[in-house]
This record gives sequence, C-alpha cells and structure tokens, in this order.
Amino acid sequence: MRPEIDRRRCVPRAAALVLLAGLWVIPPAPRSLAQETIAPSSVFSAISRLPLPPYPPPISGFEERKDPVSLETAASPRLPETLSRETSPETKPLVDTKAASDEKKQSPAFLGETGSGPPATTTSGTNSAEEARAVFDKVAQSALFPRLNKAERHDITSFYESRAFTFLWYQGGTPTHAAVALLDRLTHAGEEGLDADDYVAAATPPVSSDVKDVAEAEWRLSAAVVAYARDARGARIAPNRISNLITPKLVLPDVQSVLETLWRAPDASAALEAFNPRTEGYANLRTALAALRAKTGAASPSTGDAAANAQLASVAPEMLKARHGSAVDQGGTRVVSALSLKRVEADIIANMERWRWLPPELGERYIFINVPEFTLRYVNNGVLTHQARVIVGKPSSPTPLFSAEMKFLVVNPSWYVPPSILKKEFLPKLAGDPLFAERQGYEVVQHGDRISIRQPPGERNALGRIKFMFPNDHAVYLHDTPTRNLFAQAERAFSHGCVRVDQPFKLAEYVMNDEASWPERRIEKMVGGSERTINLTQELPVHLAYFTVAADAAGTLHRFGDLYGLDPRLEAMLSPRK
Repeated sequence: MRPEIDRRRCVPRAAALVLLAGLWVIPPAPRSLAQETIAPSSVFSAISRLPLPPYPPPISGFEERKDPVSLETAASPRLPETLSRETSPETKPLVDTKAASDEKKQSPAFLGETGSGPPATTTSGTNSAEEARAVFDKVAQSALFPRLNKAERHDITSFYESRAFTFLWYQGGTPTHAAVALLDRLTHAGEEGLDADDYVAAATPPVSSDVKDVAEAEWRLSAAVVAYARDARGARIAPNRISNLITPKLVLPDVQSVLETLWRAPDASAALEAFNPRTEGYANLRTALAALRAKTGAASPSTGDAAANAQLASVAPEMLKARHGSAVDQGGTRVVSALSLKRVEADIIANMERWRWLPPELGERYIFINVPEFTLRYVNNGVLTHQARVIVGKPSSPTPLFSAEMKFLVVNPSWYVPPSILKKEFLPKLAGDPLFAERQGYEVVQHGDRISIRQPPGERNALGRIKFMFPNDHAVYLHDTPTRNLFAQAERAFSHGCVRVDQPFKLAEYVMNDEASWPERRIEKMVGGSERTINLTQELPVHLAYFTVAADAAGTLHRFGDLYGLDPRLEAMLSPRK
C-alpha cells in the first residue's frame, strides 16, 4: 500500500514564486478614474501633517550602548515551508474570463453584485460549506500567525460564516486581482519596518481547486492581512512590556473591519498599506529607511571602518554623531564601525514603531511633546503655531508616555506633595526636624492616621503660577515653575515626571483658543490669591511621545539622546526571530 502523499509539499516552487511575485496571468482589472489619476509618488499625499521645524543640536551625556541590535535589511521573504523545489510545469493562463463571467451569472449568491470589492465565490452546497468550516476550524488551531489570539481566529471563521463561506480571495483555486495585490503588499512589508516573513511565509496558495485546499488558502491569506493590519497599528509588541510608564491606548482594527475594508476597496494593496500611520513624521522615516537601504545595499563589514564611515556620511551625515548624542569627529580620529549602519536602520524602525502607538488622528488642535527633545509643539489645523522648551522627568523618575485630553487649567495652583516624594524626601527630613515643612512654606495636613503636605499658591510654589490638567493614570500634568533658569540648559531632565513649560501663559492663550476672550494678559492678571479653575470649551489632545530619531521632509535624519535607555529594549523586541 502506497503511503499517503501530502500534496502541499508537492506544489511546484516556480508556481509559488509566480504567485508571490504577483505575476499570475490574469486579465488586468478595469481601473477607476481615481486609480488612473493617482501617481505612485503620491502615496503619502493624503497624510496628516505634523510640522517638523529645524531641530536643536543633538544632546549629549548619555552612554552609548555597546551591544547593537542588528536588523536584517529588507529582502524577499522566505518561501513557505510547504513549497517543494520541483521544477514547474508549463504555465498556463489561470483565468478563463468567459467562464468566469458565466459562473458569475449562474451564482445565486455572487457577493460582488452587492459590493464594490473584487469578485468572490460561494462554496457550492451545504456539504462544501461544512467542509470549509471544518478546514477553517482546523487551521485556526494551528501555530500560524501567533499574534492572533483565539478570539480573533474565531472572528475570521464567523466573518465567513455570516457570508455562507463565500471566498473573497480565490476563485476555484485561482487568486483574484485583490489576492495578488495583497500578497504583493505583504511581500513588501519591510518597507514599513515590518517583517514580511511574519505574513507571506504562511500565506500559501491552494494546491488544487478542491474546496478544502481553497478554504485553507483563503483562511491563511485572510489571517495574514488581519495580522498585518493589526501590526501596522502597533500590535507587534505590548509597549508596557518595555516600561510600565508607556501606556498608549492602541486602536487595533477588528477582523471584520479589516476584511470588509480590503474586499470593498478598489485597490486592496493601498487599502492594506493605509493601516500604517499617515503622519508626516512616519512618512519621513519610511522614506529615510528606503534611502538608507538603497544607498548602503548589502555592505560587508570587511569593507572596513573607513568605507563604512564614508557610506554613513553619504546616507545620513547627522548620524555621524554617536548613538546617544556625543559628537564624533568626522575627520577620522574616531571612526564609526560597520555596525553603525545596522544601528541606524534599527533606530529608524524602532521610531517608526513609536508612531504606531499614537492615535490614528492626532487632532485638529493638539499639543505634542517629544520627551528626548525637551520640546513642546502646539499645532492648529496642521500649522505649527507655538513651540516652547520643556523640562521633563529625570531618568530616575521618567515622564510617562501616553495620550490624553486636556480639560481645564488652574491658575494659582496648590501642590500636594506626591506620596513617592513624601516618602523619599520629606519624611526623612521631618524625622530630624519636625518644623522643616513649615519653614519651607508647606502646610502639614493630617487626615486620621495619614499625613499630607500641601504647598499653598505663591511664587515659591513648585507648580509656579499655572498648571494644565489632562486627567490620567499617572497623575502628571504640564505646569509653570519658579526655577525658570533651568530652561537655559541644553539637557532639561530635572523633574519628578511632570512636564514644566516655558512661556506658560502664552501656551494658555493658545489652549483656550479664544484670543478675544482669553488673551495672555487676562490670564496673567489672575495670578495671586486663591486657586482659579478655567474649563476648556473644547478638550485638547496632549501627546507625550518619545522619538530618538526623526527625519525632515528633505530626508535628513536628526538624533536625540535615548534619555531613558528605551531603544535597546524596543529594538530587541522588534528584531526578527529567524
């Protein structure tokens, strides 16, 4: 008795390569007017713009990491393990347009008649639907696409169940135009700083027109695009695994929205790509990554430090400054090793990932604070309206990273000493001198067995004359400071976690967004006396971000110090595990 043959291991390699390269012999789909008029260079024409003005000089004073994390240069993804190395038979056209047209007319449940997406095929009969369901249930329990959890895998089956297991991507074993476009986009995932092998390696084509083979291929491709879409929005890692002070609220697309969007889109590839961030900052880093890879190619470390130095200078002269901001002599007394090119690539990809942690829409008006840059920007309708220096948390008490809505301001604020500061700084001093707090202008307030220390409003108040409140789990906010001389420092990491703002009343005027009713002078006149709360008529998004590398529209890279040493941890988590 002959052993059973696994047909998936006998798929001709050449045919698989044709599929992955998007070269199926399929009559071109009619293009809409919108498709005809969109040039390739306009991919990011619709992105929201985050102004990126000239950056200050890079900061220094942080040690350089000794063990760089190396990421592979974007390359063609691995072939699926199920493909054999046999020679492909003669390739024949895979679609008979007349037959496909006739099939559409005869199909009573042709999904394409009610949607704008590509044609789809329905499994014929109850038995076929049950076979498809059984295949879906089986492959959903496999180890494929490990970042999709049990609920998301079940949602893929539920999506098809609600459509009587109508297939979106394959017609009788032949991929639709949308399927070819999606496979091509997955193959180029490296352009977005993602790993193509996470998607393409498991998105194997069907080995026959048998409903079981087609059903498995259908599930695999749907799972691949869902995984890509979610990764594009930040699902690759949990940011709080890097630090419990990184707490963005990720907006991850659900299974149904991804599959519906891609099926109905006139250009499935562009629709899948659009799940990536659309901000200008992300687009500029994406362009810089492509330029770095194009100019460096597959440089060998054996070319020597001098050659690597020259390469790096031609690609990113600003990156000839050491990884954490200390200057490197471009004359050659200190050289940049060949690994620096991989470091730059890893840093760019890590910072592209950080854009995924921000909301898809930053807001019509918003405050954007880049912690390593010590800079606050206020943007109104895409225009940089105000920029100011800020003081952020020390490495021992970092500023948390998240987004929240500013709701009100407080003029003449009181300051209640946080428990952490009370325990570490005040209680030891109070133990040696019971009158320490009173001599410093603080009030000791006792609530039963608990003690709190309050600093009343005034010039000596640690919060200065005004604070900006955006309620959050970290109990941090923006505020003025009595020690304004610190804004003259290049490295401004002095706080316990809150953000101290230069020119706070100018910022307050912009925050109120009503110059006639709330000019800067009116708010300043409220200084003195008791606390005054001013509620915002419209909540204002505040984004506390951490970008150690940025690129401007010209493609020039700018580096800021890795103040809290977060880059190595992030890059290690993003590094492909081959």
